[in-house]
Amino acid sequence: MSVFPPVRLLTSTALGILLLLFLSSLQVPQTSASLSSPSGPRQNATFDTLHRMNRYVFQYTNEVRRKRAQSTLQYDSTLADVACTHSADMYRRDFFQHVNPDGERPHDRVGQLHRRLYGQVGENLYQQIDIRRGEQAIAREMIDQWMNSLPHRKNLLRPPFTHVGVCALRKADTLLATQVFAEVSAYLSSPLPQTVDAGRTLPISIAQTFPPDARAVRYDFWDATRDRIVAGPHVMHDSLRIPDTTGTVWSRFYVLETGRYRIQRGPQLTITSP
Repeated sequence: MSVFPPVRLLTSTALGILLLLFLSSLQVPQTSASLSSPSGPRQNATFDTLHRMNRYVFQYTNEVRRKRAQSTLQYDSTLADVACTHSADMYRRDFFQHVNPDGERPHDRVGQLHRRLYGQVGENLYQQIDIRRGEQAIAREMIDQWMNSLPHRKNLLRPPFTHVGVCALRKADTLLATQVFAEVSAYLSSPLPQTVDAGRTLPISIAQTFPPDARAVRYDFWDATRDRIVAGPHVMHDSLRIPDTTGTVWSRFYVLETGRYRIQRGPQLTITSP
């Protein structure tokens, strides 16, 4: 009888926006990464990034999708950066959850680190203690266990998802892996800034929409803390009119698809006094 090391799984799907850098060919993070949190300085830690395992997880994810007549996902290196940031944070602060100790969820992390793409996001987590097998075998086991868990299986096979990033980190004999999915609705030609002056007008252009005939026709700015619209909806032209207020808001597009609107959350912006 085979004895396998203990594993833990978690899954999350958020109907929020995410912003993605333009996708090219398969890329993975550096072999060793010292990662800092976007929310402030924390204790430094160095982890081994498992390149081959990341590639295998990506490969096996598309295999299970193809076998079930779903479209394959494109690999996005910035989603992988988001995944690495979360895996490293879980090591540093000793937790295993989609919501970190600061209350940030998967769509928050994507909205902070991605500056071009509007859409929806999901996340799968995996932890294995006492690693005894090779990277390819663990990657296959990871996919098999996710497929045997209904919430994880739904993320792996969710038809609207278009992109994915994977990051498996190893520290000593413990493995933590984060898989971040994205359903891209639209992405901008250039990234939005993290911080912008109140009342400013930001020129933008939309490089592509998914599906191709979808149109972003309006936009607004939404305060997630108070769950209310701060400004808009405004008619979409070639710029975004930043509200006169200050604080942290989300930009959102009203995307017209097949006769109906979908509100897609985009990059998070911090508005400051000019």
